[in-house]
Amino acid sequence: MDQHELKSRCLALPGASEEFPFADEVSVFKVGGKMFALSQLDGEPLQLSVKCDPELAAQLRSAYPAIAPGYHLNKRHWNTITLDGSLADEMVIDLLGITTVAGNQTLPKTTLNARRVCTAAGICVELLTFFAGRYRRVFGFDAPPLHDPVAVARVIDPAMVTTVEANVAVELAGTHTRGATVVDLHGVTGRQPNARVAVGLDADRFWDLIVAAVATLG
Repeated sequence: MDQHELKSRCLALPGASEEFPFADEVSVFKVGGKMFALSQLDGEPLQLSVKCDPELAAQLRSAYPAIAPGYHLNKRHWNTITLDGSLADEMVIDLLGITTVAGNQTLPKTTLNARRVCTAAGICVELLTFFAGRYRRVFGFDAPPLHDPVAVARVIDPAMVTTVEANVAVELAGTHTRGATVVDLHGVTGRQPNARVAVGLDADRFWDLIVAAVATLG
């Protein structure tokens, strides 16, 4: 990743802007007035400083030699990444997605509440953001599926998830698809229902349950 792509990636994030409050050669990127990244784009080597949850920041430093405590920044909350080719471009992009969560105070209320519960909740938000960013780039989804958490939520509170009876089958012969799960919601195949399929979710109750569960981690 060169300086031009790095700048483009930073500005491609929703609501991002570029400012120069420190020096003409230092680009500061903000979302909602909050700084989430900065870089001297013509510097050698090319480096990018990003805001991050403190515990996640420390884990990244220990795992990747190219990631160090923030240079001339609060080292608890910032990392500086040297773009020397040792980190895949996709990872740098994902870290930008994480840092905008750390810097953005206009996130949905549920997400902000989760971050404020405890350190573990903050890390969960960072990881979910990483997960969401990857799904958006690879599959084009606006938001990633959370199959297992929703399944567990229904066990805890069945009324949270709306279900219908339908036939579910894995197509192996290629009649409709090949190697994919087919859910016949409209009786097209004529097969008898053999499962209950989730078709609706009380999102507010679901996220309240997730936040409460994470809070028990301390």
